[in-house]
Amino acid sequence: MQANKTADNQYLIPLMDGTIENIDITDGILLTTSEFVSQEDIEMTTTHDDLSLFQISFCIDGNMEWSYINNEVVHQFQIAAQQSQVRYGTFKECRSRISGNRKFKGISITLDEIIFEQIFTCIKIRGALYDTRKTAPVRVYTYTPNISKILSEILACHFCDEMKKIYLQGKIFELIAVYCDEVICKSPTNDFGIRISVEDYNALLKAREFIGENFAHPLTIPIVAKAIAINEQKLKDGFKRCFGVTVNDYVVEKRLEAAIRLLKTGKHTVQEVTWMVGYSHTGYFIELFRKHYGISPGEMLKNNK
Repeated sequence: MQANKTADNQYLIPLMDGTIENIDITDGILLTTSEFVSQEDIEMTTTHDDLSLFQISFCIDGNMEWSYINNEVVHQFQIAAQQSQVRYGTFKECRSRISGNRKFKGISITLDEIIFEQIFTCIKIRGALYDTRKTAPVRVYTYTPNISKILSEILACHFCDEMKKIYLQGKIFELIAVYCDEVICKSPTNDFGIRISVEDYNALLKAREFIGENFAHPLTIPIVAKAIAINEQKLKDGFKRCFGVTVNDYVVEKRLEAAIRLLKTGKHTVQEVTWMVGYSHTGYFIELFRKHYGISPGEMLKNNK
């Protein structure tokens, strides 16, 4: 069943009492409000020209099942009352399934990439974002009473024209801030079952910076943890969760990056480079270098002389 779009950006669906309304708040921010009761089980289909979405959805009442389809790959979602999801992807088609005689009320916020990068950092670093380019589970979050209050205020807005958009833009930013603080930051949002607070994330950033400045020295998890005053387990688990590599792998990464720079100058022997980047055994360094780059450091040195 196709949704019919009206001149005022509302979708009217046969066999359904109510509307779905899209409001362009400003460049890069789209607000979608939905409130309806379906007379029977229906499936609604909307098509898009490779629509790229950064979207956060809140279910206020009822439940909804839907799927985004792109290049024959189907990404399925479902949320119920007081639940939310965050997702990203490029989609050509959306199919929504609505149960008969069921009320649904919800709000979705769609952002372009620029706006998303500016305000959704906490959601990305905590792994809360479902990215269709990667293999990861869809995470569902139960939101707080403060979130419910803001959602109600958004739906109750009766301002006209531009004043309405100004009011709603402020409410959307407030909603995102409270959502990040009360839901994402306080939820166990990763495979390790750990919580990453703002303070811990800042400490992890310091750890990464510390490694980048001291990779040539002997570095272990206890040494790094002591240097930045963080619990060793938080460092070990949090670093992997936030940056996608372990502490030890990041040390190796920084050492090998430095080794490439030194070898490309053609001024140092392989043994000198080994010592300069923090390794004491040339044979181990050569083996590690070849494993990562498919070429030995000696061959790279020869190519740059």
